[in-house]
Amino acid sequence: MAVDHPLHRLIGTIISQLDVPNAHVVLDTACGGNQRIQLFCKNEKSHKSCVCYVDAVVLLNEQVKVIVEIEESDIRPVHLCGKVFVSALATHFIHRQDCYRMADRVFFVQVIDTSSKSETASKLPQCRNLEPLIQGFLRAGNVNIQYDIFYGGISQFECAEESDQQDLVEHIRQAVTHA
Repeated sequence: MAVDHPLHRLIGTIISQLDVPNAHVVLDTACGGNQRIQLFCKNEKSHKSCVCYVDAVVLLNEQVKVIVEIEESDIRPVHLCGKVFVSALATHFIHRQDCYRMADRVFFVQVIDTSSKSETASKLPQCRNLEPLIQGFLRAGNVNIQYDIFYGGISQFECAEESDQQDLVEHIRQAVTHA
């Protein structure tokens, strides 16, 4: 039985509309794509070299420029950190038979579903505190990944006029075109 991931599908639809020359969006099945997206620690596709699965990647000029991860349920700090840090270990994305290396600078965008959390819930401040901590840790480790979190639920992202959808699209567009 397939699991329904409404926020994944919505974010997949949103980023699929990215219109940047030489850019190509690849989506996981949960986001409306037709495969699981595997990142590898070498340019060899095997179970031994696979380090993680992500929800989407944006390729620019045959390199991974953006990694997108969507969290609909588990927003504990250990889970959020684990996603970005294991992705930082990856050197390649292998799509079918094509192998793409990570760009010199990769943007990791994490979209967190906060629709079921009240503004007074402790998880939201934890997530907000994580963003600068993760960014600082990546810089200190000389890891060339820029990390950003976007918050919201379907209602915040589904309306094209809403700033959440526009902010996400513009952020990914800027990340893709960033030198």
